[in-house]
Amino acid sequence: MDPPPRRESVAPIPLNQLTEWWHFWDALTDCGWKQSRVRGNVRFLRPGWAASAYGFENFEWFATQDAVREFAADQELDGIARAGELEWWELWDLLKQNGWAVDKKRRILPPGGDARGVENRD
Repeated sequence: MDPPPRRESVAPIPLNQLTEWWHFWDALTDCGWKQSRVRGNVRFLRPGWAASAYGFENFEWFATQDAVREFAADQELDGIARAGELEWWELWDLLKQNGWAVDKKRRILPPGGDARGVENRD
């Protein structure tokens, strides 16, 4: 699915050249980014993520405007073709770091689980 078009007021200007936060954030919200509050704290959310008390800061959500700008610069987001959507390989890397695996038949298994649906229990 293509991201929604950016507004005409900022369309010709690349994200890295938008110096005012509201211009920068406006371009990102046009691409699906959201702002939310969790337990009173502001969270800036990548497209496709919901506000949660859990999750990984500076990956799923960001606490500051500077963190959002740094992520956008590191990922070379342009607000058009690259808007910060979570890619499958990013999610899979994160899942593997937290114990997920693939068995010989290429089935994805949660931590402590097996293909028969039996969890390892003490």
